[in-house]
Amino acid sequence: MRLNHFAFILFLGSCFGWIFTTQAQNCKHCPKSNSEADYCYKNALFPNQCARFSATSDFFYVYNQKRKILKLRVPESRTRYLLKIAQNKKLKLASSDILFLDKALYEWENRHFTAGFDTTSLGIGLKIMKQGKGTMAEEGKAIRFEYVGKFEDGYVFDSSLEQKIPHESILGQGKLIQGLDKGLVGLRVGTKAVLQIPPHLAYGNRSYGKIPAGVTLYYEVFILHVE
Repeated sequence: MRLNHFAFILFLGSCFGWIFTTQAQNCKHCPKSNSEADYCYKNALFPNQCARFSATSDFFYVYNQKRKILKLRVPESRTRYLLKIAQNKKLKLASSDILFLDKALYEWENRHFTAGFDTTSLGIGLKIMKQGKGTMAEEGKAIRFEYVGKFEDGYVFDSSLEQKIPHESILGQGKLIQGLDKGLVGLRVGTKAVLQIPPHLAYGNRSYGKIPAGVTLYYEVFILHVE
């Protein structure tokens, strides 16, 4: 029953992950470790917990709900790992600890998504994941591309993959948000990239569907065709 209980907790966390306010902070109030911390994770819904990660270590350190320091191994499979440690009676993890660890590990796994961008003169972040060698996208040209739109916490607000239809547009005609209209220029067919689009080049101070006002948007794009 205990296994099913924590499985249900993780299921709820995944279903309602969009309600969690993620926040990467400094390590002032996180447990200390011997290795230099690359990332510290806190969450407003879990005020007592904090996790500290380092790219040079296979372990991470966390304050649990009772403010005790735990040294845990970074897992290869997050869900399976959490179900396993939930059954570890020595750790005495509360339900909120499991939910917090799920969010912290998810953020650590996906930290590359919001870091390592080159910034264009317009303020658009660009990170090339795979460089294509096909036709270059330019203003006035028709482009077809796949995309996944995400918030900084990884929540997917839109995806052409879910719609199963690549998006088509003509660049420079204002049919896309400005960050995409300008950010796709210069990418070649076959390129996979992530665009980091600030609010003023997206929807500004107004909300749009699932997108709140004033948020930075991240688009994973794959250029299929340009003509």
